[in-house]
Amino acid sequence: MRNELLLAALGLSSLTSCTGREPTAAEDHPAQGAPPKAVAPQPTAPDLQALLKRVAEQPEPERLSPGAMCYAVALPFDRTDYVCPTCGAKTIHATLRAGRESPSVSIRAYRESVHKLNQLGLALRLDESALCSACKKEGADALVLEGSYQGRPTRCALRDLDDLRKLQAFVEGRLAWKDFFAREHPLKPELPRIRELLGMTE
Repeated sequence: MRNELLLAALGLSSLTSCTGREPTAAEDHPAQGAPPKAVAPQPTAPDLQALLKRVAEQPEPERLSPGAMCYAVALPFDRTDYVCPTCGAKTIHATLRAGRESPSVSIRAYRESVHKLNQLGLALRLDESALCSACKKEGADALVLEGSYQGRPTRCALRDLDDLRKLQAFVEGRLAWKDFFAREHPLKPELPRIRELLGMTE
């Protein structure tokens, strides 16, 4: 028995001598010694009045890109299935509504555009309830951009994706915006619409 205890003691001694030191508290409890996770910085809200003034005072660009002129978009289906992110209900929409593409066809692009605008410092939300048969309010027929301006909530019905393209170009400080075909258009004539989208109307 004494021999076994002696061998065990020698074994522990050799393990300590191999490392040359005793285990630290951080090694015994790795989670306690781990550095805290970094918090991602929040985007700075843009100075909307300064941006409006800049676009209004600058001359319109003389050279605008004509974009891609060699192709046309064809819808490969006559209906689309929309799943409400709020209640999970499924609604079937015709791809064309009054001769125009239904927002449900490009709902992912709408969501990505609003996400990009939030990354640029705007605090916006996309109200999709008009597309849901369960959540839709009477008379609602368009996606709505929700936000706030000077402490009051704002809501503006979107006409199409171009509304968000114009808004992104504006927040990025550009003097022109690009449509689906990458054609450039001057931004100055769109300032009244941009004010509506941001709830900056009197």
